[in-house]
Amino acid sequence: MRRALLLLAVAAVDAGMPPSPPMSTSFKFVFTATRDPEADAVQLAEVVLYDTNDSPIEILTASNPGGSPPVCPVFSVCQSEMPDMAVDGNIDTHWTDYGEGCYGRACPEGVPHTSSLVLSLVNNSQVGSYKFVTANDRPHRDPVAWTFGRLLP
Repeated sequence: MRRALLLLAVAAVDAGMPPSPPMSTSFKFVFTATRDPEADAVQLAEVVLYDTNDSPIEILTASNPGGSPPVCPVFSVCQSEMPDMAVDGNIDTHWTDYGEGCYGRACPEGVPHTSSLVLSLVNNSQVGSYKFVTANDRPHRDPVAWTFGRLLP
């Protein structure tokens, strides 16, 4: 069982990194590459946001606008692959998205594989850092490139 943990500080201006996004109640990750460029999806077991004091930020919901969740019968195993599974506090579940672009399908030239995860917060917050925990299967689906920022109301 392989699992990777990635903790990123968003506010490390003195280290040459961009500043933290301003305060918001919604933030968005756009995943643009996976460990294997030919992967059919992107997946994560858990995402945790931290404020500028390193305290966890309470996440209300996770969504995957324009994404392609797994097609499966109700109450089947793949029900654990919906967006909220990335913020449920359980590293034994995970979110999987087959992409806004063309994961698992032939992309038209110039159309990137992308996948979005929008996190809606309980309170207006400033994100100082975040942590990803990758799923314990299919490492070729691990994200390796993404953007992160706030969504305007």
